[in-house]
Amino acid sequence: MAYRVVDLLMSVRSKLRAKALIRANHQCEWPGCHETRWLEMSHIIPLGSGGKDELSNVWMLDKPHHDLYDGRAPFKRRELRVLVVELMRWRRGE
Repeated sequence: MAYRVVDLLMSVRSKLRAKALIRANHQCEWPGCHETRWLEMSHIIPLGSGGKDELSNVWMLDKPHHDLYDGRAPFKRRELRVLVVELMRWRRGE
């Protein structure tokens, strides 16, 4: 039973990733970046914080930007918050 649930979840994530890649034109969606290699799907609001596996809550980032966004790269927390606000505005077209 658990095997089928995992398969279903992977299928949903694979489809979501494919849709996100198409929307991003197979490029990193970080503003000003056009990298086409090392792309990873990132949740804007993490699943553990109430985010959902929906196209509106994911974006494609290259590995360095994904690490930066998820806090795995050295960056001051306040500066990262400012960046996140700017990124959300950019995504909404403001």
